[in-house]
Amino acid sequence: MTSRTDIDVDFEVFPRLINITSSSQELSVQDAHDTLTDIEDSDHGESGAQYPGLIRTEGGQPLPGGVSVGLTTALQNCQIAPGSTSPRTTSTITSTDLTGFILTDTGKDFVALGVVRGDWIINFTDQSVTEVLTVNSATELRTRGLREGASNAFTIGDDYKIWEVRAFSLDGGNFTAVDESQVEISPYFSVFGVFGNLTASSSATTQEQADIEFSSFQGAVWIDQTTSNTGTVFPTGTPRRPVNNLVDAQAIADSRGFFEIRTLSHLVIGPTAVHQEMKFIGRSPKTTTITIADAADVTNCEYQDALVTGYLDGLCFLTRCAVKNLFYISGHLEQCVLREGTITLAGSGVAMFNRCSGVDATNPGVGIPTVDFGGTGQALAMKGYDGEVRFTNKSGTDAVSIDLASGAITLEDSVNAGEIVMRGVGTWVNRETYAGNATIVNQLVEGSLIQLLDRTVYGEKVTVDSANGTVGTLFPIGSPKFPVNNLTEALSISQNLNIPDIFLRTNMTLPVGPDFGACVFSGISASRTILTAPSGALVGGALYSDLVVTGELTGFTTMERCQSFGISGFNGFMLNVALVGGQTLELGGAAQTVLLDCWSTTDAAGAGATIDMGGAGQPLQLRNFAGDVTIINKTGADLASVEMAGGSIVLDSTLTAGTIYLRGVGDWVNRNTYTGTTTVVDELVKGHQVQELYKHSNLDPTDAITVTQTRVSSASGGIVVDITGNGTTSNTFTRQ
Repeated sequence: MTSRTDIDVDFEVFPRLINITSSSQELSVQDAHDTLTDIEDSDHGESGAQYPGLIRTEGGQPLPGGVSVGLTTALQNCQIAPGSTSPRTTSTITSTDLTGFILTDTGKDFVALGVVRGDWIINFTDQSVTEVLTVNSATELRTRGLREGASNAFTIGDDYKIWEVRAFSLDGGNFTAVDESQVEISPYFSVFGVFGNLTASSSATTQEQADIEFSSFQGAVWIDQTTSNTGTVFPTGTPRRPVNNLVDAQAIADSRGFFEIRTLSHLVIGPTAVHQEMKFIGRSPKTTTITIADAADVTNCEYQDALVTGYLDGLCFLTRCAVKNLFYISGHLEQCVLREGTITLAGSGVAMFNRCSGVDATNPGVGIPTVDFGGTGQALAMKGYDGEVRFTNKSGTDAVSIDLASGAITLEDSVNAGEIVMRGVGTWVNRETYAGNATIVNQLVEGSLIQLLDRTVYGEKVTVDSANGTVGTLFPIGSPKFPVNNLTEALSISQNLNIPDIFLRTNMTLPVGPDFGACVFSGISASRTILTAPSGALVGGALYSDLVVTGELTGFTTMERCQSFGISGFNGFMLNVALVGGQTLELGGAAQTVLLDCWSTTDAAGAGATIDMGGAGQPLQLRNFAGDVTIINKTGADLASVEMAGGSIVLDSTLTAGTIYLRGVGDWVNRNTYTGTTTVVDELVKGHQVQELYKHSNLDPTDAITVTQTRVSSASGGIVVDITGNGTTSNTFTRQ
């Protein structure tokens, strides 16, 4: 019993892969059985009894086609993957050969590198490939000729690789395999640079040999129009020897009862054979193009896993295909991609497009596909369509039904008859400009309308969180549960949803460029959220609440329940705003600025706030202001009115023009030292003067007034008034 150490199993893919981790070139039935049963019995790591069995080996087990054998192993939902090869060398071409047959590299020794006939050559610069035919010398190789590239030439400086190609054999009996559904699959997994040889021992009869041949086709005729294989004699038409033309391919299919043709290369279907009710299968829409000539007889044919273009006949059926410039569609498209180009309908019945798309993942950036009804046209049903589509040229009365999963529809004016029903989630792009005469039943629900209707998701505001938000503008980004993380996209969401309110969960700086003038900014509170407006930010007309606002504000501004922390260019209205002590509120603009029920704080040094009138300035009204404030820099004739609710005012010497009215209860601190030339109308009521009158009127029960012939005094209040005069006709009272 031999258990090999160079074998492991990848249990995470299906079918599972039995990986040969060494460069071994063979695996026998006995070694496979011993090694894989050991792995099955193991209870270590990710292998063992927790996974279904890997292998079952029996004597006399039949192979596909009824062949009896001696020792046969059946792989259970797995395939054998040999160790891959490596490049023999990576280098650059040193001599040009425009024919693409001779590779020259004077910097390499191909003999010493072990290059042999059959090795693969990849020209990465030209994106072409070929194989080695002979090693002409240490520095020169003859190839089969480059192909599948841009110019198919060896050019000086081209980057290339020579890849080792070797064989790997499954021998010592017979290997079979089934997938998880017990459907037969190849026991060999093709690996880059490795050719698999599957040997078998059996006692097949002549009848059994026919069955073997039949099973070798795997249910289809295989074609590759780039090969030189012609004829209908076995094994021509099998995967190992694909035929190169459709005449022979159809003959093989007819003789053996096949209805599928699998193409390994791009395929051109011409008029040389009748292919009615055949199924053409490619490798993928990216790697295989099936081009159908106008005269080809492909009535009622099917197409799968290819890019299909050209002319169809009868009721066609396309599955997992890309279609481009396709004419006379009358049938069914299932899970297909409509690429840029025109899809022309024709025939009778209903053309069905089911779960198709106008978004091409293999060819991104393509334009909008067009569906042409072909004039009188035919009925069309599109179910679950994604992406954009344009319709044109409809003059018949056949009904059209379009159900969008998401996307956009354009109806050209040449869509001029019949009824078109549009449903699902999407947009009729040219709804306002459509001038055709078709009857349009528009039952589309536009995504933007859903968002507008569901404003409760946003709470009537766009939420911004630079720490926990995300990028983007798609619904529901910008809602409280899914905040956006930047103000540029917050503005876009605000405009799209017509929600002007932007709520800031974190400190933010406005970007320069976007116009935020129609926005209403709010924060968590005037002590927790800071909004900074840098110079040049477009904020004219914006509103602010529950924020610390700093920076340069241009245009008319409204603020409430905020802190002003060093603002320049202010022109507008403040309500219940604190002017931070030690900071300056600089006015700007021509309109009147009003501060209502505002106040100032003091900094650590005891300094209050400063209001800079901005030179030539503007009108200013402080209504019911409390706290300490210094007013500076007024050179214009505009009126300023300050009404105090308590506090003190300092008027700077830079006030040189116009008039300032001082009213309310407060103290003009530097009245006796003021040197400015602005006219000051002082109507302030000083608090200590009112208190003196109160005390001196003998209204304070704790501070009695003493009256003598020459003096009235308050002991605790310290108020002294001297009385002079004759005591009969005149008296004079003088405050000491």
